[in-house]
Amino acid sequence: MSILRAESELVLVGVEAVSGTAEVLTGADAVQCDLEITPMEATPKERVFTRPYFGARAAILTEIHRACKMTNLELAGSGDPADAPAWTPILRACGMSAVTTLTETTFQPVTDAVDTLTINPSIDGEQFQMIGSKGTASFMLEVGEFFHPSKPASRVAG
Repeated sequence: MSILRAESELVLVGVEAVSGTAEVLTGADAVQCDLEITPMEATPKERVFTRPYFGARAAILTEIHRACKMTNLELAGSGDPADAPAWTPILRACGMSAVTTLTETTFQPVTDAVDTLTINPSIDGEQFQMIGSKGTASFMLEVGEFFHPSKPASRVAG
């Protein structure tokens, strides 16, 4: 299926209290980023059996899911050391834990019980909802440029 792209979109992102259960998101959950959505990704499995005629073989789609790639997400602080940045939920769904104290927010990798997200993007007025989202993150740092992750948060199943 075709990829939908949008630059500088506001995307609502929130950590799910129960994995796979949609969260109710508000404007306070918004992050601004460039966005690519693949509405449907799947793996076709061909049905192989002998037939008495020629023609295409039917395929069954398996592992059906959506994919969402967020880029140019500016990693700015919240303005208050006691508040976690707006992009914290995205890193939590990429295998990081966040601990916020009165003076800082610290991120550490986790391997068990990675949080899942509800992501509500909107491209050209078309609303999407992605539940149970997890992903990977990578960072690209350049001197004199804003600090951006190059691709956090992809939907992996569902």
